[in-house]
Amino acid sequence: MHKFRPSHKCVYVIPEVHGNVNSLTRILDRILPLRSHTGQEDMLIFLGDYIDKDPYGADVIDTLITIKKEYGERIVCLRGNHEDFFAKAISGVKQNFDDWIAMGGQKTIGGYLTKFGIDRTIESVSSGELKDIVPRDHIDFLASLESFYMMDEYFFMHGGFDPKKTIAECNLHTLVHDTFASKYVKECLGKGGQPELKDNYIFVGAHNYKGKEPFIYQRYMMLGGGAPEKLYVLDLNSMQCSRASKGKERIYPFKLIVAE
Repeated sequence: MHKFRPSHKCVYVIPEVHGNVNSLTRILDRILPLRSHTGQEDMLIFLGDYIDKDPYGADVIDTLITIKKEYGERIVCLRGNHEDFFAKAISGVKQNFDDWIAMGGQKTIGGYLTKFGIDRTIESVSSGELKDIVPRDHIDFLASLESFYMMDEYFFMHGGFDPKKTIAECNLHTLVHDTFASKYVKECLGKGGQPELKDNYIFVGAHNYKGKEPFIYQRYMMLGGGAPEKLYVLDLNSMQCSRASKGKERIYPFKLIVAE
């Protein structure tokens, strides 16, 4: 199988999965194993939203746990807003559970019931019982997820930030949940202006205001919006991207358009 290795040392980014384990498997088949030669240590960074929308979130989490054990720090898994809601729902607080259900949590519950052969209906699982159907290693995985990751000039997060503040002034909830930064940058560019950002990072996030395909600006890459129908993998060093579509056995090159 031809591997997707467009640069000497790849820094892969997968912005979101939303339960589409089949497309995720197609992508991983093309980029794993990560190369480990000195000076050629590939990395893989996930920006969050592993669950909900499609019912195979439990399988996605199993996959991430497995590859994280194999590659250690060269696999980075960030917290998405869906994982944040899920983790809070497992606490047993009914309002947290209801909030997660409103985000699409029922499909994830159904996936856990099916995967582990639990003969119950989705609707019968209460807030207090959720922790009993989610394995301990999945709960630990959710607890381990970081809200951001920094590497060289890049700042990775799932959500966004407050453009009027430095990153140091933003709270972790904003980095996981925010959508305003994406909207602000797109609207500035749409009016012919240049967004004013306080920090000199190149921001890499999943939230992509009204977008279904990656949106690339020189200071801010918004990569999400397509899952679970379409999953993307981007290599930052070459700026080459591939896409896996639901139901397809192959991944195909995707041409990025860079906004000026």
